[in-house]
Amino acid sequence: MAVYSFTDKIESGQTIEVYGEGEITRDFTYVDDIVEAIIKIVEKPPHSQINNLRSMNSKTPSQIFNVGSGRPISVNRLVSLLEDSLDKKAVIRFRPRPAEDMQITHADIQGLESMIGPLQSTQIEDGIDQFIAWYRA
Repeated sequence: MAVYSFTDKIESGQTIEVYGEGEITRDFTYVDDIVEAIIKIVEKPPHSQINNLRSMNSKTPSQIFNVGSGRPISVNRLVSLLEDSLDKKAVIRFRPRPAEDMQITHADIQGLESMIGPLQSTQIEDGIDQFIAWYRA
């Protein structure tokens, strides 16, 4: 959501609000990488027993996975990449980080990769360029 929102505001000259001086880090994942992970999960036959099955009411094997790049970047870096790809400078208003907002978040993808193998991982620079091409199309 931040990528689209920031792009839209940078493109139209609006101010973007950035929290925590932009040093907050997040895990941004290219949509094609998410789709590929989901396809690989769906193609795997379910295990007859999964460790947490007893805590569930369902008799259907299930498991929860994080899907992401596992490589967080700062919001400042994201904005810089968007500026480069858009060839426009962002108008930024820095705001204090809300107390409930974590400084660093990212997907722990070890469980997912142990089930389906290494994930496709589009580099953030390439993903931003592809997103901007889509946005401007």
